[in-house]
Amino acid sequence: MISSNFSAYKTIRTIDLRKNNITEFNHLATLPFLINLDLRFNQITSLNSLNRKPAEGEETAYWPRLQFCLLSSNKIEKITPIGCPNLIRLDISNNQISSIAEGDDGWKGHDNIQVLDISANLLTNLGPLSGLKKLKTLYAGSNRIYKFSGLEGCEELEVLNLRGNSVPNLANPDRAVRIAATAPKTPLPEPQSEQPVEVGGDREVEGVHDPGGANPLLQPVHRRLQGYLHLPDTQQVLGDQDSQQDQ
Repeated sequence: MISSNFSAYKTIRTIDLRKNNITEFNHLATLPFLINLDLRFNQITSLNSLNRKPAEGEETAYWPRLQFCLLSSNKIEKITPIGCPNLIRLDISNNQISSIAEGDDGWKGHDNIQVLDISANLLTNLGPLSGLKKLKTLYAGSNRIYKFSGLEGCEELEVLNLRGNSVPNLANPDRAVRIAATAPKTPLPEPQSEQPVEVGGDREVEGVHDPGGANPLLQPVHRRLQGYLHLPDTQQVLGDQDSQQDQ
């Protein structure tokens, strides 16, 4: 358990608590400026800490600015509702997840998620993710998925990785999605040296909206997307082929 003393650090923006024995992290929810949270390689069993709700009459905002949350390599068994209104990237890969809790419109708590990594779990379908309206990149490799369906509502999806599942065919998908089913999933790199938890100061974290890759929590995403998004222009390729034929 994380001590409630953390709530005193009102200006903290990045926390790295990898490789501890943490089981829950409720006390971090009230940090008003926390943006980057890394809790990989711990003993967390659920996403309940991401779904704190104010008590009656309470005006506290929970996870008001959290954008990047890394929870891979824990012991999470189910994807349950979360309450992080500004979350952009969630990594819950390499857990023991076998199901996704559904509401009336699918999985709750995901209005702004753009990158979701659920690879290396025990999932059999993606149906509850259909409500991810802003999802651009989904890593779902190394699960037990047996059919390609359930993503019809993901209207902005650009990259889908289903490598290492049991999908028999991709007949008649509802929309054109570039499927990286044969591309290897780049593992999240380990740092060269462990960095202490940043618990004070008013320094801006570099790269929160970081198209260039300055933020260390975002660098794995930039490296993964380079292989998918920087593709040659189709017209240019066709033009080069025509030129070769003319010669």
